[in-house]
Amino acid sequence: QLNDVWGLSSSNVFAVGYSGTVLRYDGSSWSRMNTGTTATLMGVWGTSQGVFAVGEAGTILRHDGSNWSPVTSGTWTRFWSVWGASPADVFAVGDGGQVRHYDGTAWTEMTSSSTNLLTRVWGASRSRVFAVGYAGTALGYDGSTWTPMTTGLTGRIQGLWGTSDTAVFAGAYDDMRLLRYNGSTWSTGSGTTGRMYWGLTGRSNSDVYAA
Repeated sequence: QLNDVWGLSSSNVFAVGYSGTVLRYDGSSWSRMNTGTTATLMGVWGTSQGVFAVGEAGTILRHDGSNWSPVTSGTWTRFWSVWGASPADVFAVGDGGQVRHYDGTAWTEMTSSSTNLLTRVWGASRSRVFAVGYAGTALGYDGSTWTPMTTGLTGRIQGLWGTSDTAVFAGAYDDMRLLRYNGSTWSTGSGTTGRMYWGLTGRSNSDVYAA
């Protein structure tokens, strides 16, 4: 099973999943990469300067363009998602409200203000980062502090993606809703009920896909 996919271009795409699986697409075919781990990987994100994969038992891997190497995370907590504003400004989230930040040298724990499992993290910039998770949890980071946000939901929010800090989209798995954050509040869109949403992506704030 594959859990997440991220790409730098149409000829440089990574997918991660069970038993340390990482697949890479070069524009014509997929190939399996050697990661050196059997840990299930839940999230992947990167830039042209490096790719990060995160998963169970506090696993964080980094790809330097040639090889995958383990990185010390400082925790055994399972990570679900990773996103960064730059290769030296990366966030990983997971079980128990866990948030870790990478500054280019080391990963350190952040105070998230939540104990709920966090499923996804995404940001418009290093000072506008969002995380979502179980029990309708949504958090916003302003560059110094994580703050709870009101969604009006009670179940798991699984998908998260946006184009700016005033156009952020989330998909609720249990409540079967799609939400949008406009810069001040989260609201539920019309005609978006009856489906369990796992992921979101798009090309603009008027061209968004949910699955």
